[in-house]
Amino acid sequence: MIHHNMKKRSSWGVFAVAMLASFPALGQKTSSFTGSIAFTPDGSGGPVAYSVLNSTGNVIPLGLANFRFQLAQSVNDSGQGTGPAQVTMTIAFNRQDILNGVSSAALPDLSVQSPATVNIAIGGSTGIYAGATGTLSATFTRLPSGSSTAAASISVSGTITAGGKQTAITIGSQQLGSPGYLIQEVNSVSGSGSMPPFGNVTMALTNLVLNNSSLHEGNLTFTFNNTDSFNAFLTYGSSFPADAAFTITGGTGAFEGAIGSGTINLQPGSEQGTGTAVLTGSITQPAAGGPVITSINTASGNAAIGQNTWIEIHGNHLTPATTVEGGFFWSDAPEFKSGRMPTNVGGISVTVNGKPAYVWWFCSAATTPGCATDQVNVLTPLDSSVGLAQVVVTNGAVSSAPFVVNMQSPTPSMLLVNPKGYVLATHADGTLIGPTSLFPGFSTPAKRGETIVLWGVGFGLPDGAITEGSSTQFAPMPFFPSCFIAASVPNIAANLVSPGLYQFNVTVPAQAPTGDVPIFCIYSNKSFTPAGNLITIQ
Repeated sequence: MIHHNMKKRSSWGVFAVAMLASFPALGQKTSSFTGSIAFTPDGSGGPVAYSVLNSTGNVIPLGLANFRFQLAQSVNDSGQGTGPAQVTMTIAFNRQDILNGVSSAALPDLSVQSPATVNIAIGGSTGIYAGATGTLSATFTRLPSGSSTAAASISVSGTITAGGKQTAITIGSQQLGSPGYLIQEVNSVSGSGSMPPFGNVTMALTNLVLNNSSLHEGNLTFTFNNTDSFNAFLTYGSSFPADAAFTITGGTGAFEGAIGSGTINLQPGSEQGTGTAVLTGSITQPAAGGPVITSINTASGNAAIGQNTWIEIHGNHLTPATTVEGGFFWSDAPEFKSGRMPTNVGGISVTVNGKPAYVWWFCSAATTPGCATDQVNVLTPLDSSVGLAQVVVTNGAVSSAPFVVNMQSPTPSMLLVNPKGYVLATHADGTLIGPTSLFPGFSTPAKRGETIVLWGVGFGLPDGAITEGSSTQFAPMPFFPSCFIAASVPNIAANLVSPGLYQFNVTVPAQAPTGDVPIFCIYSNKSFTPAGNLITIQ
């Protein structure tokens, strides 16, 4: 009898959850909040310019890797570097095995002191280097103007400990590619206080000005404990408004999928860099079982997205739990008969910045083991907007809360064929490039001097008009990317050949090493494909 009652209660529980999902407003919870947070500067000051230097070389005795050094340096009103720079290091052997580190002290200004040396503490590494510790000494040398296309050279030495094994490593003198300026950080502050009815809170505010733009972005993070936090965003002109309006989009724990709005008033304190943030607003937490977006990224790339770009949307309850294993494709969409791409596939639709996106594929974590979360892959519409944009997924009749992403152009990325980072590349006959063990019987390495085809997304609009929603797109690119397969790749031919898909015909350098070789591309002198991509050469 007790067992029967428990089953009965369980059935009613399932029914209640289903009802709340059908009528999401019944399960939503909206709360008004106020807050007063005392803040202090985090020491970063401003403005600060971020630049990135790239190269590929041999890490003795660990093997070939892509080196990426980000320099954060104070700049004057003209955007020219002044004073020392903080260094963030990435040594990517592939997309999984990466050594990361940050300089414990600032790198002297290379325009004043060259060479200059800085110690980099290893931390936050991934893959086989997860948990690695140690210190590397990096010496930067500024190259004379006009001496090469590189901006500086670097040599590295030191000892790391990973997996209980201590290893002394060295990187011989390597030339680093010209810097690409990404953003300028105006200022950042943090503080703590109380936000009734949610209790004690810490707040971090970072203001960014987009490169070549007067548009500023403010990123707010409110953290209540180890699990519960929410994010907010605002945009403004050249000065911070007295009562800046912000939009709440998502968070963690109790605030996953939350939406809302509010205002923040920054009141300066009696001492430089101190003050109080006064907050008011409201936040709505979604009903249980409703669609929630947890992350968005350019396909095989980073979190920024662009127009006419393939993106991945991840989250919970974004797709039906009955989705067939392997996912649902747009293959049979009737729109193709009229030369159009579908905006609704299997009851799933997406908007980006208020415009319909084109749905290619989706999967459910409940039925497809390869999907860690529900996932929807879409092509973004033609939209020249930059800055913050909202993405909404509709599953049947229920829509997710808007998820805010950063719209940029370009956001280049090479498509990958596996998580380790092998890029999608083909021989002239269309067969796949990769180690023979990647897809036995189907993949073979590229050869030195061979002309191959690379495939990418996120490279912006081509040099010529394309039609919104057309299932056919072809046009040349306004300029070609600079790609590196251990060495610079000359004479690249590049075209948009299909909706959002770019084809690059490249010749493998004769001096390229054999084996798994790092590959990366720079586009528009400021945007980089992710570190850790690989191509196999024999």
